[in-house]
Amino acid sequence: KEKDSLGLVHCSLDKAMVNLGSLLAEQVDGRVSTEVDARFANDSAKIVEQVNYLSKLYEEVGVKPDRILYRIPATWAGIQACRELESRGIQCLMTLVCSFTQCIAAAEAGASVVQLYVGRVRDWYRKNPNAIRNPDGPREDSGGVLGEVGAGAMDPGRDLVAKCYNYVHKHHPGTKIMAGDIRTKEDALAISGCDYIVMPPHLISQLDASPS
Repeated sequence: KEKDSLGLVHCSLDKAMVNLGSLLAEQVDGRVSTEVDARFANDSAKIVEQVNYLSKLYEEVGVKPDRILYRIPATWAGIQACRELESRGIQCLMTLVCSFTQCIAAAEAGASVVQLYVGRVRDWYRKNPNAIRNPDGPREDSGGVLGEVGAGAMDPGRDLVAKCYNYVHKHHPGTKIMAGDIRTKEDALAISGCDYIVMPPHLISQLDASPS
């Protein structure tokens, strides 16, 4: 009985997400993302099962498949699920991508969108100052100022966005890069030109007020 009760809760939550997604789809021209249960992050079969169910619910309320992105954690299982879903025309947004290797794997799986996290990557390197950012170096303590814009600036979060964008657009043009966890106006300006940038309202206002 407890298992049946939990199943009903999950079913209700899925339906609530689809109802919200369908309302958003009526108000925006682009795609709407719907998040897969994070507890399935290491179970590709469960991810595919939930996405199939959500897709049927969206179909029932009249939302076309090309309006929806399914937001999936970029674990190994998540990437394998993405490969299967994208092969059937179901669009996936791979999230929690914090490395170039993850980005390549997601793009090779055919992901429609790969989301990177500028601030989180920067935080990790600040806590690990001797880490090598890439095989060509240099170390974070080699003289540049982490997180600032200008000559000698080193920001692994912004650098990761640029590196992934350049690689994906050259080798996997069907995949788009989304930059999230943008914390400052300087972050936004440094990665301007990225396919998609997710920013809080106060930063949008700051940019809007900046001289053109």
